Amino acid sequence: MAVAITQLDLSAPELREAAARTQDAKAARRMLAIALVLEGWSCCARAWARARRDRRRPPLAAPAAPASARPRLAPAQLHLFLPK
Repeated sequence: MAVAITQLDLSAPELREAAARTQDAKAARRMLAIALVLEGWSCCARAWARARRDRRRPPLAAPAAPASARPRLAPAQLHLFLPK
């Protein structure tokens, strides 16, 4: 889908600064995409850069349990899940 950029109030660096300041993630992604378009990036190059960035991102880790949390497994059950 093609979209025309009608307002050129901000330059690409200014759009990046605005994206860094906003709390709205969707708006920030749109601002960053517009900044790339203003710099002359093609749609395919943006998709490649996004896919490459996502591959470098570390996987999400499970949050650690609070120190006060009691184990839910008995010691006899716990050994079944520990690495050998």
